[in-house]
Amino acid sequence: MRIIQAMAGAEVGGAEAFFERLCEAFSRAGVDQKLLIRQNVSRSLKLRAKGIPVTELSFGGMLDFMTRRHFQREIETFSPDIVLTWMNRATRFCP
Repeated sequence: MRIIQAMAGAEVGGAEAFFERLCEAFSRAGVDQKLLIRQNVSRSLKLRAKGIPVTELSFGGMLDFMTRRHFQREIETFSPDIVLTWMNRATRFCP
């Protein structure tokens, strides 16, 4: 199973904490995953330390045209079985 998860969440929060725990659980279970997150140094370092591949994207406002392109490229390159987006912040950039 190959999964891309996209989280454009806040610095801290309940959904963000659950996202991190779920990513770690998937990793322990041997799920091949790729994470797309809003630029966040602490989250990125924490997940990479667990051996989980992370790509940081801007997930910006209405004039952010690059995030969708990078998201599409990650899907084409990784070829996941599932793309899981977290809340509307990430979902609106999913091609």
